[in-house]
Amino acid sequence: MNIIITGATGKIGSNLAKSLAKDHNLILHYNKNSGYAQELKDELLKHNNNTALTISFDLSSDTDIFIDKCNSLLPCEGIIICHSLYKINNINNFNKKDYIEDININTLSPLLLIKAFAKKPFSKLVINFLDSKGLSHDREHFTYSLSQELLFRITKECALNFAPLRVNGIALGLNESDDATNPINLPIKEKVTFEDISNTVLFLINSKHITGEILHLDSGRHLRNRGGEACKL
Repeated sequence: MNIIITGATGKIGSNLAKSLAKDHNLILHYNKNSGYAQELKDELLKHNNNTALTISFDLSSDTDIFIDKCNSLLPCEGIIICHSLYKINNINNFNKKDYIEDININTLSPLLLIKAFAKKPFSKLVINFLDSKGLSHDREHFTYSLSQELLFRITKECALNFAPLRVNGIALGLNESDDATNPINLPIKEKVTFEDISNTVLFLINSKHITGEILHLDSGRHLRNRGGEACKL
């Protein structure tokens, strides 16, 4: 499959690319980190026989143009949406700029990407990366958690309205991209590994009759969100 990975120079995107490159052709999206994007591309081409291409694009701008550019490189069948913005604020100190930027990058951008992607003839699969914070009252990342809550709804709406395009989500909790936080308060007292993430993505790629699902890959964090309980992890 020919797959676009947005945010491919981030920790999750780059590790996912290294796993998927064994069996899939990849278009690696980045915004500003051109040096690492080239390093990642070179590494993938060195160790795999499949194609790896890079594309620089600001996803707060015209997403139709981005999808057209990707399809001019390869006829794209899948897109994995990994890019996000993660602002620290609370309900008392957030400002208009915080809210607009979080909504624009974390919810509007994925929605417009999926809408543009759904129009293309080869499109089969979308995987959205979400955050379990979208199900809880995260007082330290107020506008971010609001954007994530909306992304849950967007994922399901797109699955319904753009079928037969399959649209699914993976809601992450504490994982290997988080440096310091201790998982001791989670039901499964371990961080989610990059291997876990890759295996879940591969499961969704290969499960041709699953759509509209959001898989909670979070060591059980979402169980603590019931009843509106606040959770920092």
